[in-house]
Amino acid sequence: MRRGLAPVVYAVAGVGGALLLLVSLVVHEAAYALMARRAGVSVRDLTLWALGGLTRMDRPATARTAFAVAVSEPLTSPLVGGVGLLGWLGSTNLLLGVFNGHPERAQRAAGRSGQVVGMTLAAVGWLVFLRGMTGGLWLMLIGLFVAGTAAAERRWAELVTALRGVRVGQAMTTPVITGPDWLTVGRFLSEVAAHAGHSVLPLLDFDGQPSGLVQLRRLAAVPPGQRERLRARDVATPQSRCTFAAPDELLISVLERLGTGGGLPILVMDDARLDGIITAHDIDRSRRLHRDPSARK
Repeated sequence: MRRGLAPVVYAVAGVGGALLLLVSLVVHEAAYALMARRAGVSVRDLTLWALGGLTRMDRPATARTAFAVAVSEPLTSPLVGGVGLLGWLGSTNLLLGVFNGHPERAQRAAGRSGQVVGMTLAAVGWLVFLRGMTGGLWLMLIGLFVAGTAAAERRWAELVTALRGVRVGQAMTTPVITGPDWLTVGRFLSEVAAHAGHSVLPLLDFDGQPSGLVQLRRLAAVPPGQRERLRARDVATPQSRCTFAAPDELLISVLERLGTGGGLPILVMDDARLDGIITAHDIDRSRRLHRDPSARK
């Protein structure tokens, strides 16, 4: 029987191949980001994941700019694929080029393909483990991670498609139930939370301006002995960590900002006045209504 190479050779080859793939992914997304910046489009961040990458940026001002930015990324993949030192590295980059044509269609295609690849890897890993090779567990974990990440990418692409053109003002709940941030936790629970019917409430300061968001479960978790000493604002998410939006903004553009520090719910401000609030329920309702106008709340 022919003996294989030393284990260290396979380890070095594996690490080297992974590094080359990582470099190709960086070049792939960097070309997209650099072209966008050159065209005057603001680039927010760049994220790499198991089957490619995602560059978040503002919308191009003109159709010509959008076209120039869009073609820069897929053209990079054949270039990298042609000069790849490893055959599998080249084919991977060619595949990335196919995935990155139309952004939303590419995300859906990558999501579906990623789920298939991930579950296939997981199944193969499980079979390998059953044959007595413990390395199969590692392959199975990688496959499950790939499948999970791809599923999230696919859900996001479907959400983008469903909410295309929907404005914040169309999705928000109004009027907004608020509470004074200066009330003690005890008074807030008895005077506001008991009648609110919501799990999260915006807080207003003495000037009537939003000062934060308070989760009722956090209020309820305050020990009884401290409820008359602490105020609602002491256990709330401060205003600096909240997500704000204007009624005329595109909802999907606001959702793209959530990963930069804020989160749900979204506080909708009309000039200096709190005009509405958007929760996860509101987003799901808007998605269903936009996809099927006959759907009801």
